[in-house]
Amino acid sequence: MYRYWLANIPGMTPSKYEFIYRNCSCAEELYMLSDRAIEKMTGLSQKDAQSIVLSRKKWNLQQKWQELMESGAGFVSWEDDTYPEKLKNIVHPPYALYYVGKLQENLQSGWQRQTWM
Repeated sequence: MYRYWLANIPGMTPSKYEFIYRNCSCAEELYMLSDRAIEKMTGLSQKDAQSIVLSRKKWNLQQKWQELMESGAGFVSWEDDTYPEKLKNIVHPPYALYYVGKLQENLQSGWQRQTWM
């Protein structure tokens, strides 16, 4: 749920996610940080820090997660064991993937044939 929030913060890029994960062990840890701690993260621009802080106030975690689950779409991020290994090994891999269907079945038949959103 926290990973889904992090994936939907406006203006984030793979390199910004990489920076965040060098400073926080997981999306939930980032979510739980104080506004001040986020704003003081060395290397994070003021604009990015403000975007993170503002998104926590505007993003209804439970509601947004429930909407995703009800939509039938799947979600996987770097933190998930099911994140495709081939993607982990490229430069600046996408932080999160949205998919339709069952991820494990599609990975076994070739993730490149998965319907990605």
